[in-house]
Amino acid sequence: MALYVVKYTFNAEEEGELSVLKGDVLLVPSNAPPAKDGWTLVETTSAPFTRGYVPTSKFARLGDCKVLLGRKLTFQNDELHRLGRLYKKEARGNG
Repeated sequence: MALYVVKYTFNAEEEGELSVLKGDVLLVPSNAPPAKDGWTLVETTSAPFTRGYVPTSKFARLGDCKVLLGRKLTFQNDELHRLGRLYKKEARGNG
C-alpha cells in the first residue's frame, strides 16, 4: 500500500471531498476506484480515519508502507518517517 504526503492544503467544497493540510499523510485505500477526472479517493492515517476525494495534484507519493492492526503505520525505512515529520513541521511554519 502506498503512502502519500499532501503538498498543498485543500479545502473541501462539495460533499464527498476531504479537506487536507500541507504535510498530512494519506493512504489510497486498496479498494479505491482508479483516479478519475483529477480526483483520487484517499484516507487519513490518523483518527478518525476519514475518507474522501482530493485533487490528485495536491499530494505526492512518499513511499510504501505496511498497515497493521489498529491502523498503526510501519514505514519501510526511517527516511520516509523523517520526511513526513519535515513536511508537517514546514506546514506548521516551524521549518
